[in-house]
Amino acid sequence: MKRRKKPGFVKNKKFLIGASVAAILLIGSSAYATLTNAGGEKEAASPTAKVEKQAKTPDDVSAPKEVKDVSGEDMVKTVKYYDESSKTPDQVKKEQPQAINVVKKVTGTMPDLNTEKGRDRVRAASTNVDQLAPADQQRLKKLLIEVAKIENKKVNQRIKELVAKAKKGTITSAEKAELSSILPEKNPGQPIKAVPAEKPSQDEQPSNASQGQENEKDANLKDKVKQRIKDGIKKVKPEEPTTTQPDDNQGQTPAQPDTNTTQPGDDEQPGTTPEQPSTEPDDEQQPNTQPQTEKPTPSKETKPQQKPRVESNGYNRTKAVEYAYKWWNKRNNAKYGYYSKANGGCYDCWYDCTNFISQVLKEGGFKEKKGRYDWYDYWFYSDKKPSLTWGVAHSLFKHMKYVRKAEQATRPSDLEVGDIVNADFEKDGRIDHSVVITKIKHGIIYATYHTSDNKDKPINDWFRLYNVYGWKMGTAK
Repeated sequence: MKRRKKPGFVKNKKFLIGASVAAILLIGSSAYATLTNAGGEKEAASPTAKVEKQAKTPDDVSAPKEVKDVSGEDMVKTVKYYDESSKTPDQVKKEQPQAINVVKKVTGTMPDLNTEKGRDRVRAASTNVDQLAPADQQRLKKLLIEVAKIENKKVNQRIKELVAKAKKGTITSAEKAELSSILPEKNPGQPIKAVPAEKPSQDEQPSNASQGQENEKDANLKDKVKQRIKDGIKKVKPEEPTTTQPDDNQGQTPAQPDTNTTQPGDDEQPGTTPEQPSTEPDDEQQPNTQPQTEKPTPSKETKPQQKPRVESNGYNRTKAVEYAYKWWNKRNNAKYGYYSKANGGCYDCWYDCTNFISQVLKEGGFKEKKGRYDWYDYWFYSDKKPSLTWGVAHSLFKHMKYVRKAEQATRPSDLEVGDIVNADFEKDGRIDHSVVITKIKHGIIYATYHTSDNKDKPINDWFRLYNVYGWKMGTAK
């Protein structure tokens, strides 16, 4: 799939606060810089008054007391910093040439680690690891950690500056928002534990003891088929290994055994019948379906027509996934055009992961929340300026955890179609990416997301490589 090139930078060079640091924080780095500077205007004499006036609308919801009363000093009572590296980008590139080639293989471009655009390419490659061999996955992960450590030096410096202001009582409302969006998350919760893809039940698959015999029979059958074909005989009746097939298949031509190995996540084409029934249960989840209680047969439709499933909080999983499918490789700038306008009117020149996921949530019926702009108790879109929680992965994570109080998934089997997932690639407490689950089949979790613009991308490898946090959207307030 051809990927669009993203510049990784906002064209405007005037930033309201900390733009040199904010631009390297998340996979949606340009989104953060854009949020802290709507069109590059100069900071007003009273930043707090300006921000609060902008966020104030007739349908505002007051922030909880514990959030409203928070002070800068309370924010910095205990501060954690990120790990740094003394290595230069050129040193890292020299030490890890194979990893650099992996990034080129995935993105189509050799990354320049001296630039934000080049480092963002490393993160973009990290969202496409399903196509890589395990060795290349580990090389890419190692490179990603080194890239983050290089960037962390500037991030830590900015944290120190803001902490000093907070202790003096001179930190502004906008600076509080920045600080809350760059501090490492101290207690992110339990990441999703990597487990093997689900296998057929014991009575549906052969035992280990008989597996060798079954393989031998398959090989013998294959030889017999080849011989019969040479002899001009078209019909071949397979040997019955353990069970007796019904007689109603007589007169039909059995298909030649398929010797190809199907990789996990390969999709079945709709309207086709497999040559031989699969022994794996068809546990594919579609939005709005309930857990199945019986083993489906190949004749059943892959997308049963059922009423949309709407959670008690108003979240419609079906509509959320439908929106993700509609816009997975496009930008809905007509309705959500802030980032396009703030970036000079471009179509898709910014990394768009969390802005896209917020659109999915809103179109799925997830209710907006407005309050103070300087904290993560708000989540809303505005053409003037969306909330940080709308467009920054780290802020959305905090909003889901501390404000919406959504339950976290701890196993892949906890996830449902329509749930939201956040990823911390470096396992350093900084959330880098946001995706939505759009399909689940045979234990393989498929996600749809922007940044590298993917639809139904397998992400099970993420659970092994990164810290991945899933939100059970039915439990979010």
